[in-house]
Amino acid sequence: MLENMLTTEQDFIRSASTGNKDAFGLIVKRYQTLICTIAYNATGNIGLSEDIAQDVFLVAWEKLQELRDPNKLCAWLCGIARNIVKEEIRQGQHDITRQALSFCSDYEITSTSIPPDDQAISEEEQKILWQSIEKIPD
Repeated sequence: MLENMLTTEQDFIRSASTGNKDAFGLIVKRYQTLICTIAYNATGNIGLSEDIAQDVFLVAWEKLQELRDPNKLCAWLCGIARNIVKEEIRQGQHDITRQALSFCSDYEITSTSIPPDDQAISEEEQKILWQSIEKIPD
């Protein structure tokens, strides 16, 4: 399995930047919840946040070779998300709350290595968040 062969995020990025769709899929899997959450916090709309996340990963796929520092992948993806959300707001086609636009611009990675217990807690919080969001009636 590809996930077992590629052990670091840099391996995923290197492989994906040569056109390996499976490696890029692992990047998407790792960051899709974060990007969807950022987009949802900015828009307040689940469907729109999913569309924005899809756009983020499309742009990332197209421009992955331009990523200068693989250690900053998360910040780079957040920057793409921020720009796409800003464009949605500028176009004014959606009723978007602006509460979280500053999230990505203030988001800094203090360490490229997240302790496993913090990562597990974060993943559990994200699952709970999405389960709660899915229960909200349209």
